[in-house]
Amino acid sequence: MGGRALGQEIGLKAFWRMSSGNHALCLKLGRRIKLLRMRKELTQVELAVHLGINRGHLSDIELGKREVGIITLQIIARGLGTTMASLLNDGRSICFRVSGIPDIQAATNGDP
Repeated sequence: MGGRALGQEIGLKAFWRMSSGNHALCLKLGRRIKLLRMRKELTQVELAVHLGINRGHLSDIELGKREVGIITLQIIARGLGTTMASLLNDGRSICFRVSGIPDIQAATNGDP
């Protein structure tokens, strides 16, 4: 590659491209995180410092540019005083479902 990093060789956009479906979900989740942050009157810097994550990383999450790992999502949820489930739930349905796995409530017929 002649001294170039892999991302530079094939272009960062192509290297880190996510599917349009995942991108839409990331946008939705990012908007929800930003809304909760703003309701708490926190800047990105303040929340990032509180969570112990990079401000740029938080910004990319809020803008839907980066997929969020489960540990990071848990850290963000706790820092915003909510749960991962509420971050993923838009009031109508869960944003993220794993294909092939039935809804827990449907699978248990509503039994706990």
